[in-house]
Amino acid sequence: MAQVISAAVLTAGLRNTFADAYQQTVDARTARLGKVMELGVPSDKREELYAFFETAPYPKRWPRGRNISSKPFDSVEFSVVNYDWGRRISWHEDDREDDQTQTLFAQAKSLGRHFATLHERIFFQMILASTNLDLLPAVPNAPDGAAIYSATDGGGAARFGVVGGNIITGTGVATANAIQNDVLNGIERFKQFQDTEAQPLWDEAMLDGGGYVLIYNVANDANVRRALKATTYLARDPGGNAAVANLVVEEGINLELWPTQRITTDDLYLFAAGCDHKAVFQQERKALRESVAGMDNSDHVRDTKEEYLQYDARYGYGSFLPYQTVQINNP
Repeated sequence: MAQVISAAVLTAGLRNTFADAYQQTVDARTARLGKVMELGVPSDKREELYAFFETAPYPKRWPRGRNISSKPFDSVEFSVVNYDWGRRISWHEDDREDDQTQTLFAQAKSLGRHFATLHERIFFQMILASTNLDLLPAVPNAPDGAAIYSATDGGGAARFGVVGGNIITGTGVATANAIQNDVLNGIERFKQFQDTEAQPLWDEAMLDGGGYVLIYNVANDANVRRALKATTYLARDPGGNAAVANLVVEEGINLELWPTQRITTDDLYLFAAGCDHKAVFQQERKALRESVAGMDNSDHVRDTKEEYLQYDARYGYGSFLPYQTVQINNP
């Protein structure tokens, strides 16, 4: 079993001023993630089945002398599998006792805090449709049979009743004008979505009142902030550069920016924070568990003096209908 490499902390007289160099606080990160991902959905079996009804029919005129019209509505079922998640850290008892910083065990316990980042890592695996065998073996489709971002549903129809579905072709991130127009088009796309009866899906007051979260490559942070947070920005026209009022700021659009190195392309990902059902969710079959092996409870430790700390949990991750999000797909 691989052990913590502790030679650097065994030097006599070593100070522990910087011993917490790689410890992190994750509370703020988790709070932000909750705006774009539903966390902690209860689960009590290996695989959870979910179902929902499509839109009920709307009323229509009932002419006198005729039977009242009727129309059924369908239901959709999908499932989410729970997986085991875990990691162990081991070390030699002598190294723990001789550690001059006296922080080896505390640092090992940060593994538990890193479980909070698991949800974020899988969230990005899902929205980016990336392959990572340390995480989900495959990114699941949404209940309509298509990927989280798609122009059509699994049956080939325009997703959410609009051409292009929840993908917009962007115009790049080189200028503030391009970014602002694309983001405003993304907000407009939410307001074009239709339910399964071809009626408006969202109430504009709900969308604008709940606000939006924009996730993007941190390498584009400066241009994005100029485009969306500055009072004015520069736009090139035939006469040169001219200051233009920032519509996002002037209109008071509630837009939270989330720059991240987890995105490496120029694509922008827009989320409606006020939506009741998030596009991505996490279910919890078994909460995080801590196990410590020492001389008092482990034959292995008594035989080898190799102590360890491990954490494990059972979680599942799935996608609901992704009408909560729009991708701005930049070339």
